Amino acid sequence: MKIGFTTRAAVAADAEAVCTVLRQAILETCVEDHRHDQGILDAWLGNKHPAQVAAWVAAPANHMVVAETPAADGDQPRIVGVALITQAGKLALCHVLPQAQRQGVGKALLDAAEAKARGWGVAKVRIHGTVNSSGFYARFGYINAGKEKTCYGVDSDLLWKPLDAVPGAVASKRFCNCNPDSSK
Repeated sequence: MKIGFTTRAAVAADAEAVCTVLRQAILETCVEDHRHDQGILDAWLGNKHPAQVAAWVAAPANHMVVAETPAADGDQPRIVGVALITQAGKLALCHVLPQAQRQGVGKALLDAAEAKARGWGVAKVRIHGTVNSSGFYARFGYINAGKEKTCYGVDSDLLWKPLDAVPGAVASKRFCNCNPDSSK
């Protein structure tokens, strides 16, 4: 059964719920990446606490978006996904609770982050893709530029996407903004 959800800009009061999403998603869906290695988990989860999330929300160079299910039977809406894009074009976070995956939540978060990046005039978005997320990004036009180790010690795919691409056009694997033909 598909869940109903909406997306909106995150606020500081979302910090604890966002941490729950981040921690649960990393612990449960990124096992192939962290392999239960406590050192990797400590590094990866080390900044996933409410004060840090509130700081990310407050930073003017960031835009965090959350996906939440509607309130039901007197309950509060529940945050089930989160994405964070920076003005530098880095998709720093895009995580969905395991039970809410494959229901359009990740795509909605990605669309919202890319829309914000376009609004800022960002031409390319990049992200470190995990084993289980790289295919997701590829389905939405992200190009694999090779392997790169993250700051928390995980081998990842460096993925990028040109935001001004013509629909249906095939982009090259090239990530930099330089001109491959120096005669131009």
